[in-house]
Amino acid sequence: IGLIGYANGATIKNVVVNSSYIRGYQYVGGICGYAAGSTIISNCGYVGNVYGSYSYYGLAYISTATVENCYCVSNQPMASSATTNCYHDNTKYTGLTYCSIGKSSEAFERGEIAWLLNGGSSDGVWGQNIGTESIPFIGGKKVYVTALCPHSFAGSNVEGSFTPIEDGDEHYDSDGYCKVCGVGLAPELVGNYYEIAKVAHLYWFAEQVNSGNTSIRAKLIADIVVNKNVLKPGSLTLNGTPARKWVPIGMNFNTRYTGEFDGNGHTISGLYYDDTSYKDDNAHVGLIGYAERVWITNLIVKDSYLRGRKYVGGICGYADRCVMSRCGFEGYLYKSGSDGYNSGIAYDYNCRLENCFSRSNAPMGYNPYDSQLIFGCYHDKTLFAGTSTLSTGKTSEEFASGEVAYSIRIGQNIGIDESPNFGGAEVFKLSATVASGAHGTFSCASYANAGATAFTAEPEIGYELVLQIGGGTIAYTGNTFNMPAQNTTLSVDFVKANYAIAKEANYVGGKVTVKATAQYQDEVSISVVPDPGYVIETYELTDASGNAIAVTNGKFTMPASAVSISASFSPTGYVENGQVYGDWVVTSDYTIAEGETLVIPAGTTVTTYGGAVIINNG
Repeated sequence: IGLIGYANGATIKNVVVNSSYIRGYQYVGGICGYAAGSTIISNCGYVGNVYGSYSYYGLAYISTATVENCYCVSNQPMASSATTNCYHDNTKYTGLTYCSIGKSSEAFERGEIAWLLNGGSSDGVWGQNIGTESIPFIGGKKVYVTALCPHSFAGSNVEGSFTPIEDGDEHYDSDGYCKVCGVGLAPELVGNYYEIAKVAHLYWFAEQVNSGNTSIRAKLIADIVVNKNVLKPGSLTLNGTPARKWVPIGMNFNTRYTGEFDGNGHTISGLYYDDTSYKDDNAHVGLIGYAERVWITNLIVKDSYLRGRKYVGGICGYADRCVMSRCGFEGYLYKSGSDGYNSGIAYDYNCRLENCFSRSNAPMGYNPYDSQLIFGCYHDKTLFAGTSTLSTGKTSEEFASGEVAYSIRIGQNIGIDESPNFGGAEVFKLSATVASGAHGTFSCASYANAGATAFTAEPEIGYELVLQIGGGTIAYTGNTFNMPAQNTTLSVDFVKANYAIAKEANYVGGKVTVKATAQYQDEVSISVVPDPGYVIETYELTDASGNAIAVTNGKFTMPASAVSISASFSPTGYVENGQVYGDWVVTSDYTIAEGETLVIPAGTTVTTYGGAVIINNG
């Protein structure tokens, strides 16, 4: 059903069907219900609504026909297959389609579509009376372009000239979109790869693939943030409605992606897609919707929310005989249909997956044919508690520990990153061997970055920790040691600690003799002797906490800490020519021989300390 119902080998050109309403059961189109064979539809337009039960389109259902330089303002997508230089009003039809390029109603009204249909020229069959006509017509007034920037369009029926602003870096925002008109930058083709550095580059690449350039290659040269904070922190819950809706690369079988996507060790974050209605464009949802024989490597997609109808995957909705290596996904996935699958990485039809991971509410992947092509892949079993035959489950804590990053050889800043991160530091394995019968306990993480690394050690009282690597003792500060940039095994033991015994180097009026160090519970001898003419004034031993230590018979028991000794001596009396002057402390034997005298004045005190007064040889 249409202006023409069924066409086979026909040529349909230079016709506009305006202000119409067409309803049928199957194969319904504004210009042609069913276009087959070598049919060519060119320079045609349709304005009106189209309805049907099966296969109904704004312009035509295309079997094998060619459609070029046409437009459609309708409630339905323009066509069923790819077209050339064709446009639809995306204000009227807001769904996704790969068959034509969407433009706003304003773009139609200002003459931009007439100009584009002529191949970006004022000369051609298309024209429009700007300000009076809202759509292009065959043979209408010529449309001349005026513009504020290299991308924007302002049409006029008066021929003239314009001077656009300079197309420099300041012309675009940080995401690569024109500040005047919103047109996105195209990426640069370097060798065989389009180098993706901005959000606009990524959307341009998707549009190219969905327009039929399915074998082009991409290489990320920067991290891409499509939307910020798509998910609420620490959850898989949507955090409001993001500004940008993602358009999957290769939306269905007809535009399946067959190129190569090299993540180059970068991350894409903030993908948002939420459309579960029943149409082909929603059947394959992911960064890539449908991929066939594609290499996808060194790429992480995170902080993303993807809801579709059938095959929904973090990296690829449906992957046919692809290779995915060192890829990861973190986000929420949902498919509404009774068939199809949710897959953290991809629905895997005979693909090879190696060193990949998924942290989502879905299994990492599904392969109904050959799971032996899956190597070293992991999923977060805290987020997805179901069974998965393709990947090994690890808890969120194990992901945070660096275990998965170490296994798949992707970096991670342990203690900061919750999961592998290409921008993170290299992860090394760490283990500890504690000596048999060790006097203490020791624990450390199983994975670490090079540099300061924490451990927990609890020596028994009187013991201290000794760490060795490769037979050599290493230093540590507090509970931190310097992890080398290699897999490391610590040898751990606890030995008796030597504690310092601190005394002054020189005392005035006496001597203190004691060893410099001792171990816990050692019996330590100490001697405190005043010089002649001096007496001990003060004498005390204390531990590191300031507690007094008892000395018995010149000995004390060493505590589990350093010991400080304080002692002071004061001068006393003396003997000269048999006369005692002042109070006298006898510190060594003093002998009074027969016939000698010792005069002790009244009120004088004589004290023996280490000596005696011997009279007449005893």
